[in-house]
Amino acid sequence: MKTLYKLNLMVLFVLICATAFAQETPDQQRDKVEKNTAPYSTDYFTRSGNSYYVMTLSVEKGKMVVDQNSKLEEVKGKFPYQRGNLNVQVMDTKGERLANFFMPDPLVVRSCEGEGSETTPIQKGSIQIPLPKASNIGKIELVRGKQTVDRVDVSAVVEEFIKRQRGDGGKDEEE
Repeated sequence: MKTLYKLNLMVLFVLICATAFAQETPDQQRDKVEKNTAPYSTDYFTRSGNSYYVMTLSVEKGKMVVDQNSKLEEVKGKFPYQRGNLNVQVMDTKGERLANFFMPDPLVVRSCEGEGSETTPIQKGSIQIPLPKASNIGKIELVRGKQTVDRVDVSAVVEEFIKRQRGDGGKDEEE
């Protein structure tokens, strides 16, 4: 019985040693990854596919409002991956869904003061919502659970932005 135990222990030791020697070192792993990865290019942020939009909207009485302060901006980089409890549905001008993603609720202010975390709805202010880069964005719909919280038509803001980008839409606000 003792010999069988010693033999099993010896086999286990050999297996552990063989596994340890078979593993790649960090340098070998890095070399393998570098061979299979395209080299870094500084033109990453100049490619049109590597950007997204951010919509700034006003909030009045807890609802999103398109007004003179509403604007659309292009942001370089990949669309942010966020987690949250608010489902953002982006519709095109024909009512077809362009995108659907979750994010932290921009219509809620969070405070860490006091005993616990307090959350209160925004009554007046401005919010920003990331959007996919598409020239035919029509509406943004915010859904919490199964309830539609807010819906707003942003097609005029998108059209104005596209016109300014093309150069056929009057003066820029900052000029």
